Amino acid sequence: MPLPASLITRLHQGAGGIVVEAPFAAHAYVLVEAVRATGKPIVHVLPSDKELATTAALCEFLAPKATILQFPAWDTLPYDRVSPSHAITAMRLACLSALAMADKTSPSIVLTTVNAITQKLPPRAQFAKACFGITRGNTLKREALFEFLSLNGYSRVGKVMEAGEYAVRGALIDVFPSGYAQAIRIDMFGDEVESLRNFDPLTQISETAIDTLELRAVNEILLNPESIARFRSRYLETFGAVTRDDPLYESISEGRTYQGMEHWLPLFYEQLETLADYCPNAMLSFDHRLEAMASERSDAIEDYYGARKLHQRKESVAYNPITPDTLFLNHDALMHAWRSHTRMMLTPFAAEGAVDAGLRLSPQLFNRRHEEGLHARDVILDYIGKATLPVTLAANSPGSADRIRKMLALGEDSPTQLVVLPIEQGFSCPEFILLTEQDMF
Repeated sequence: MPLPASLITRLHQGAGGIVVEAPFAAHAYVLVEAVRATGKPIVHVLPSDKELATTAALCEFLAPKATILQFPAWDTLPYDRVSPSHAITAMRLACLSALAMADKTSPSIVLTTVNAITQKLPPRAQFAKACFGITRGNTLKREALFEFLSLNGYSRVGKVMEAGEYAVRGALIDVFPSGYAQAIRIDMFGDEVESLRNFDPLTQISETAIDTLELRAVNEILLNPESIARFRSRYLETFGAVTRDDPLYESISEGRTYQGMEHWLPLFYEQLETLADYCPNAMLSFDHRLEAMASERSDAIEDYYGARKLHQRKESVAYNPITPDTLFLNHDALMHAWRSHTRMMLTPFAAEGAVDAGLRLSPQLFNRRHEEGLHARDVILDYIGKATLPVTLAANSPGSADRIRKMLALGEDSPTQLVVLPIEQGFSCPEFILLTEQDMF
């Protein structure tokens, strides 16, 4: 069994566990094997977005049929004057929508960061039905589509240029969906979808045909009569009467979006939820540094809040910050939110009552090459030849993979697998050894 039986038993029983000798490079392997062994989804907390991307790539390589979701934090500072980028918002909404609508027992891996998991979220009901599918050749009721777009944050414009916009010109409906790289042109013949095509908003020229289109919400705050009324009431209740220029209050009152309005998220909803609420049956997995990183995040948020309060009266335009506890979770609140979930901590250090999963970092072959004055090709082939487990080589790009293949003379029938996987460090596990380009060169 790839993971120790004692660990799998504890995970099955909901007791959780600590996995020692688990270098960061091997975290993806532990996640994939834990999901395979238990059949339960898992949420794994990473230090930053950089690790989020590399871990996702390795998970997808190790488990190509698994559902891998990424949930990053907003790419803004706490109490900022700007909104999160369209790209980050789209990735977050795609994850939340998938979790809100998913069969909660289906195995999947949700990768998130400390900053993301320590922030409260809109309620699941917001996204439970926030999906509208369109298929070429099928019937499409225009009124139903327009109603969905209106309720989920899309703006009707004369010409689509940015994500979250749509335009109608006779039989053509242009829409720029959340999470898509390009806008989509829907060509209708009566009530039938005759074609779906990508198009460039700048040139308005249609390009590649597609078969299906999936529309989702474009913002974590959807302005409707209920949310606007709730915001107005809570804003005045929290900060008192508006006595000077307050463009946030004015814009929301008029039903217009406002840059940075997401930083007042709690005022728009009856109650916020956490990622734990979206993943009721999932295990929680985290790096041993979680407590320290969560505490550091809380301290930074308090500092930003204090700075806003300090300069509040000096600013010409009103900025009334909500208190940190209304939007963010400190470490204790985070652990309380996940109190009913099985937890697994991964650490490279020894710990009492922990499990050694047999994971080690791959050797740095370039050190031997420099010490002994050998050619990289000879060192790599010698290591592969003496290895007692199958070896997979990971190149950073297709070009690098081609150079490595030629240098090592790896033919089609070679037992050594060569893949494109842009990760920094490799590892060995009970099943195989993964060597990265950095390990080799």
